[in-house]
Amino acid sequence: MSVAWFLSTPFVGRLLLEWLASRYPPIPVASCPTADAIAVLAGAGPPRHRPLNPGESPNRIEAALALYHAGRAPLLLLTADAENGEGWREEVGLDTPARDVLIVGPVRNTADEARWIAAAARQRNWRRLVLVTSGYHMGRAMLLIEKAARRAGISLTVIPFPADQLIYERWPQGARRFLPGITGWERSSRAAREILGQLVVRVGF
Repeated sequence: MSVAWFLSTPFVGRLLLEWLASRYPPIPVASCPTADAIAVLAGAGPPRHRPLNPGESPNRIEAALALYHAGRAPLLLLTADAENGEGWREEVGLDTPARDVLIVGPVRNTADEARWIAAAARQRNWRRLVLVTSGYHMGRAMLLIEKAARRAGISLTVIPFPADQLIYERWPQGARRFLPGITGWERSSRAAREILGQLVVRVGF
C-alpha cells in the first residue's frame, strides 16, 4: 500500500520520467549530425501558433521541423495510425514540400513504428537516421528500431534527438506535490512501462 501511495505522487512520477530522460539530454539543432531522414514518433500534436515560453522546449513535430529546415536531413518520416494518416499536412505546415514527407503505417505501438522505419530504411538504403521522440521514451524506441533494423538485415545508425516539453520545461508547481493523485500514478505507470519495455527488448522476448 505504501509503495502505491509513493508511486502515485506527482513528484515521484515526474522524477522517474526525468531519470529515464537524463540519458538523452536536449541538444541544439546545430549540434545534431546530418542523416538520411528524420523519423518522428507519434505522440505530439501540430506546432503551437505562439512563441515558446521561457524554459519550454519544442514538441516532437516542432523539433523535427527545426532539424529539417536546418538541413540536418532531407526527409521527414512520420508514423500514423489507421485513422490519422491524412493529417500530416496540418502537422508539418504548408512550407514543407510533400516530396520531403514520408508517411508510414498503420501503427499501433512503438514496435510497429520500429518495423515501418526499418522497412523504409531498407527500401531507401538509409544508413543514418535522426530519431525524434520524448527523452523518457528514447531508450526503448532506439532499442526497438535497432532490433528491427537487424531483423531487416541492414546497418542503421540511430541518432537521438529528444523533444518533449513535459520533461524539459521547468517543473510546474503541481509536480512537486507529495500527495497521491491520478497525474502521479499516470507518470509513474508511464515510466514503469518504459523500464520494463527496455528489459523485454534487451532479453529478446
